[in-house]
Formats: sequence, structure tokens, C-alpha cells
Amino acid sequence: MNKIKFFALTVLTVMMVALVSCGGRQDATYKGKLGTFEFKGDTVTWTDDDYVAKGSYTGNAAKNGKVNITINEESKDGGKTFSDRMEIYKASVEDGVLTIELDGYPFHWSIVK
Repeated sequence: MNKIKFFALTVLTVMMVALVSCGGRQDATYKGKLGTFEFKGDTVTWTDDDYVAKGSYTGNAAKNGKVNITINEESKDGGKTFSDRMEIYKASVEDGVLTIELDGYPFHWSIVK
């Protein structure tokens, strides 16, 4: 009987871990006056004409809530060469609109469906 209980507990644990991991981040893309933000997997890419910035983020950019963006590298030649850059942006998503404050002013990007 103990073997059956152990097996059942193991199966339930595996199912719970699988269920929790499915509730993670979703990819999202936002376009606005200052280019495009693409959140894919664990990375974020900001493109605007020849400017490309790459980094990571926390939060879920596809749902309402807070998103913290950390830019680690940037390119000013369309992504041909990158240089180190460290910039952290506090952003929020509300009803399909990404808002980031840059130089004291809020800028908005709309989700691409």
C-alpha cells in the first residue's frame, strides 16, 4: 500500500510542476512612436530604425502588470555591431498598452496582435 501512495504522490507532484510551468511568460510585441519592443522567451529586443537594444525582463509582458526591462547591449548600426550598455526601465502593461517612462515622460506602445 505504501508503494501505491508513493507512486500517486509522485504523479501528483509531476503534474503540479507541469501545470505551474505552463503558466509562465507569453511572447508579446508592441509598436509605437519610438519603435518596436519584442518580448520573446526571456529576452527583450527594442528596435527603432538603425537602433537595436537587447536585454532581459521580469514580469509577463503579455498581461496587465509591471514589467522591468534591463538593456544589456545596443547597436546603432542596425545590429551589425553591439556595445555594452546597462539601462533599467520600469514599465507597465495595461489593456494592451506598454508604458515606459523615458527622461521623465511616459511613452506608449500598442500590442501587435
